[in-house]
This record gives sequence, C-alpha cells and structure tokens, in this order.
Amino acid sequence: MKLIVTCLSIIICLTSQTAFADDSARRNFGVSFKNINGLSVRKGLNETTMIYGGIAVSQNQRNSENGPGSIITSGTSNVATYTGTVGARQYISNAVLSNYINLEVGRIITKYDNTTNSSTTGSSSIDYQTQVNTAGLAYGIEYFISSNISIEGAAGIGVTWSEQLYPDNAYYSDKSVVFPLVNIALTYYW
Repeated sequence: MKLIVTCLSIIICLTSQTAFADDSARRNFGVSFKNINGLSVRKGLNETTMIYGGIAVSQNQRNSENGPGSIITSGTSNVATYTGTVGARQYISNAVLSNYINLEVGRIITKYDNTTNSSTTGSSSIDYQTQVNTAGLAYGIEYFISSNISIEGAAGIGVTWSEQLYPDNAYYSDKSVVFPLVNIALTYYW
C-alpha cells in the first residue's frame, strides 16, 4: 500500500496541472495498473462508454516445519493465482472529475503445489487447481491529474461462485456475496 501511495504522490507532483479544467476528458485508448498486481487495456467506444479486459497474477509460498522429538514433518505450499476480467463502463459525467458505473465479470484460477516431507513416511506431493467465477457492479470516480493520466477508485458489490473437485475426491461448491468490492487504478490514455 505504501508503494501505491508513493507512486501516486510522485505522479501527482510531477504532472499536476489544470490541463483542461472546463474541457471533457479524453478516453480513447488506455492502459491501467489496477490493485497493485493487475494490468488492463481500455478502449473508449464513444464519449461515455468504455470496454476493457485485464489480467492479474499473484504468487506466494509458505514453508512449515513441526513435530515432536525425532518425528519431523516439513511442508512447502506454492500458490499461484491468475485472474482474467472483462468489463464495460458507462460514464455519468465526462469531465476532469468523472463518475461512472462499472460492470465486470472474471475468472480466477488458483494452482496449488503442496509438498510434504516426513521423517517416518517420506515425501508426498499434491497438485490441484480451483476455478472461481466473479461478477461485480461498482460506482466509481475518476480524476485526471493531467491530460492523459488519471487515478480512480470504485466501490460496489460482487458475487462469486465455484464448483470444485479436489484430489481426495472431495466436492466443494461455494456461492458468496462480496461487499464492499473495492478497486483502485492508475491509467495512462493515448
């Protein structure tokens, strides 16, 4: 979070100007950095409608070791998450400070690679993946800090649903509501 604040502060300081205080904002084609780990490409269809598509990737690793005395069990868990989204946006106003309604759908694929080593049973590995579908509706505000750079924030409500079959033949079904659904982005337009 500190990285985002620092980057936004530097950009605001370097490019801050009243570039077109009374003119409407231009949103032809843009690239956005969203929520730290996402990248999306935007295309304006007209002055008030935009479509976009994006990807996000995250990866983490967890190591553990435990056991009493001479029985020691250690494990490594690698988790990689890939997210793909498409969406449409309708601007309510088209100015330096604009508000909009955003509709987005996506798919999240998470891959798990778990390895366990035991001093009594040896090593074992379990690999599997999960898939989650998402949809969200949000209200947001976009502010142009220069003629082609904007920052934005949005909040709304989302739903997720998934059906999974895990390696031990366990079936899992989940449907949930996400509130608040929050997004931030920094966008460069051409």
